[in-house]
Amino acid sequence: MSIQERQNRPESLNKIAAQRLLYTRSKRVRNWRMILVTMVVCALILSAAVGQSEVIASVLSIFAVGTWLLDRLVLNRLECELRAEAATIQEDFDCFVLDLRWPSIKGVRRPMTERVSRLAAIARCMPGASDKVDNWYKIDGIPTDPFAAKIHCQKMNCTWDLDLRRAWILVFQIVVWSAVLLAAILLAITEITVGKVAAMAALSIRLMAWYVDETQAQIVAVEEVGRIYSYLSGESCEKPRDICDVRSVQDVILEHRRSTPPVPDWLYRRSKDRLEDAWY
Repeated sequence: MSIQERQNRPESLNKIAAQRLLYTRSKRVRNWRMILVTMVVCALILSAAVGQSEVIASVLSIFAVGTWLLDRLVLNRLECELRAEAATIQEDFDCFVLDLRWPSIKGVRRPMTERVSRLAAIARCMPGASDKVDNWYKIDGIPTDPFAAKIHCQKMNCTWDLDLRRAWILVFQIVVWSAVLLAAILLAITEITVGKVAAMAALSIRLMAWYVDETQAQIVAVEEVGRIYSYLSGESCEKPRDICDVRSVQDVILEHRRSTPPVPDWLYRRSKDRLEDAWY
């Protein structure tokens, strides 16, 4: 049975629908995290534009610390759990479609069929959640040689990941530094008070903490995927020689999916057609 046939079997389509649902939930939690930071940015700009009393400055400082605690102790943990389960289901899909053994040595439990079926059923009841789950790996361009076909599909995963993350890093940095520049301009043209400086300091630290975390995580992810792609393409000194090498690459891909933050859904949807055209 070929990759084209295995990826469109009912159990494979269930896995794609289930992992997509979980990734969507994970990204919704991430959206809430971004909303909290957006509120911090708005408060930062308002702090620069108007003066505050000591009471307001204290409230804004508490708000900055409170949103950070909520983000780190609750939302971040929930996002990681959803993302890890989604990555595990996606790994189950890849193992079946690419005919790879399950990475039992890594201590990852294979998803239960009942859990996957239940998630897939929920996904099918949600508009757009289960659209276009067939032909996950586009038929055009897949080599006929089984070994080359596996490498081709892994390279396809890396290409999508690289392009999306690079685009997100650019958009993210433009938005954050635009907000910082606006706040600096407003601070320069308005009266500077002790309360204003205290509030802006607390809010700025909160914003920069999130900025550094997100930027570093995305940059590390890009570098890691770049190394994987270089290895698969034979651009480095070595390249995959047998199925054991392909399984080792898949181990790295699994860990990457489980541990790195995703990009927003809106960016994925806007880039999907362009990336497909570029690849095919």
